[in-house]
Amino acid sequence: MSLEAAVRLTLGSLALDMELRLDEGEVVAMLGPNGAGKTTMLRAIAGLVPLSAGGVTLDGRVVEDTGAGVYVPTEERPIGVVFQDYLLSHT
Repeated sequence: MSLEAAVRLTLGSLALDMELRLDEGEVVAMLGPNGAGKTTMLRAIAGLVPLSAGGVTLDGRVVEDTGAGVYVPTEERPIGVVFQDYLLSHT
C-alpha cells in the first residue's frame, strides 16, 4: 500500500502538523514521546479524527482532502487500525 498524508489538526493541547509518504512495501515505525501525536496521526489517516487541513491518499485514491471537500468514511478506506493492548481484554 502507498500512502501520502498531510495532516494538520488540533486535538486538545496537541497541534499536529505532519507530512508522511510511504511507498508500497516500505516498513515504517513512528517513534516519539507520549503526547507527540503518533496515535493521533494514525487515527487521522484512518479517518477516525477529522483534519483541520490537508489530505490523505491511499493507493492513489484520495480518501480525504479538506480543500476539495472530500471525505471517505473510515469503513470505506483500505486501511485498518489495531488499537493499543490496553483496550484488549486479558483473560
